[in-house]
Amino acid sequence: MIFDRLKSALSGQQAGPSHRLSQALLPVSAVSHQLHARAVAFVHDGSNPEVLLELNTANAPDLDQLMMRPGQAKSWTHGLHIDLQKRLAAVGVTGEPPLAVPQARFAFYRDTSVSQPQFLRFGYLLAAVGNGPNRRVDGVPLWLTTLLNDLSGVTSRDAVRELQWPPERFADLLRHDHAPEADIPGTVLLAVSEREARSGGRMIQPHQLPGIDNYLLGFGHLIVPGVVSRLSVDGRTGIAERATANPAVARVLAPVLAQLAGDVAKAVRSAAVSVLPLLPDDVLVAVLRPVLQTLPTAQGGELIEYLSRTPFGGALLDEAVAAGARLGPAVARANARREALQAASADEPPLLVPPFTPFSDDLDHESAVRELRAFVDGEIERWVRVGTRHGVEKAKENRKLTDDDLRQVVACATGRRGGHPLADFNANVLGRAVPSFNLLHLLRLGAGQRNARVGYLVHTRIDDIDDLRQVEDALRRSWNTETAFDELPQLAMASRYWGAIEPVVSWPWFATRPDVLQGWLTGDASDVGDALTVLNAFPSLPPSLLPSVAAVAMSRSRRNRPVAQQLLARHGAARALAEQGLSDTVGELRAASAGWLADLGDADAVPALRAALAKEKREVPRAALLNALQDLGDDISA
Repeated sequence: MIFDRLKSALSGQQAGPSHRLSQALLPVSAVSHQLHARAVAFVHDGSNPEVLLELNTANAPDLDQLMMRPGQAKSWTHGLHIDLQKRLAAVGVTGEPPLAVPQARFAFYRDTSVSQPQFLRFGYLLAAVGNGPNRRVDGVPLWLTTLLNDLSGVTSRDAVRELQWPPERFADLLRHDHAPEADIPGTVLLAVSEREARSGGRMIQPHQLPGIDNYLLGFGHLIVPGVVSRLSVDGRTGIAERATANPAVARVLAPVLAQLAGDVAKAVRSAAVSVLPLLPDDVLVAVLRPVLQTLPTAQGGELIEYLSRTPFGGALLDEAVAAGARLGPAVARANARREALQAASADEPPLLVPPFTPFSDDLDHESAVRELRAFVDGEIERWVRVGTRHGVEKAKENRKLTDDDLRQVVACATGRRGGHPLADFNANVLGRAVPSFNLLHLLRLGAGQRNARVGYLVHTRIDDIDDLRQVEDALRRSWNTETAFDELPQLAMASRYWGAIEPVVSWPWFATRPDVLQGWLTGDASDVGDALTVLNAFPSLPPSLLPSVAAVAMSRSRRNRPVAQQLLARHGAARALAEQGLSDTVGELRAASAGWLADLGDADAVPALRAALAKEKREVPRAALLNALQDLGDDISA
């Protein structure tokens, strides 16, 4: 190969194909050596372009599997039939194909001698294999999606930092493919943002490749907002999630986020609206003004509710309605809710958050050592019963543990830095074996362990937790990582944790972080339900959250609406809100408002019910109105 390059330099002719290119495409030889040679030549110098048609038609299912499905973004590595493994071995693929085949392509991607046009042709070639790529998006070339899918599929999480493939490099490939310059930033965003339907697992996904945020900071302002409508719901939601994680990206993508805040999908709208508080008021006004002009009423609920809570939102909404926006009735209802809540909140008592007692560092050392000794002795007996050679070795290792070793474990639990002799035992296991350890001790022992999870450790001591702030304090004194703190509020989500922390324990923490509950109240149905469950434990409802709770109480959610109505029954504005609902444009909500007034049991609502009954023409709302009047003691026979 070195001779070929020297000859090329002296003669001015292009050197022959590299060894890494040949190895990256070696599985093609299992179909045909001639096909492999033509494929290599095409990537190397562009000759034999007809090979793309040959790849697409010759042994397509086998070739796709032999290449380990290069165009597919995957959550796991697929196995390979033994016959195909033998064919690969016969052409020189050594090792396990699910590892060896991707590793050869990873080495090719890292080859700095490969030119951009060669990588472009490599993308064309991979896109012709099998059924082509998944994660397809209108307007994104198949070769680009294929390269992103393949690059993420052949890169292990440990090797991500070795990549030299920032989005700028894909943008350059688009230029080599003669893409219009103005379209390139949007095309790159679409290509990296679309999600696989079953994303997750241990494999890297294209949206997790490094450098995306930096690219958006440099070129995001050039992206036309409407382009993101081509993405799936998951892809559009993912853009909002990226902006949430990086406020600088949120500001650059402000026009895109404004567009998503009025999206056709509720999940996307909720995710985008939750990012808006990260943006300066003047930026929000500028990007939301054109969106409000054309926003359909059915897609404006979340945005209107958010703006009604901001200092500038009311004026912006009124301006939009005056300019002809179709949001007039929805804005009027939001304004009426806000005014009713403000009028009643003046009489509400202030929310007082009680103090909490942090977990203590103190520990009965000798008791903990005795419990650890009993645990170790039990492990020895268990391994002896196993009876295998491995069991004998494990029992032998455990017999070497002295009480001084166990005292080192206790010292680590109480704050001493460094490792300990039981580091191979999961902290969850130690938690069950050593009742003397409190949650703080267990978090210290679990810090740095690969399989340790905050939720699992919390569950081992859930009966000892009086306040979620104790857990936060313990995390600050042990793990002190952003990931751990992000998991903290999720411990109170009954929809996600089968052993969630009870609301009576978690509410004081949420009282100090109402922004978390605000995000849940504008999320999906499960998040809203979790927020309402926590709020039910509050002595009084936080004023900042009342508009969102009121919006849920007047929503179409049959699951969460009655819960929100029950919560607001403790607030002085409940009757006024329910009476407003009697004039809603949706019959189901008019009927629900009548039922809410009946549940409140306030006879002063009778005039409003009577007035609504006189106007109502639909049977279901009329029946609900009559039932409410009867429940409130009114004579409906008159």
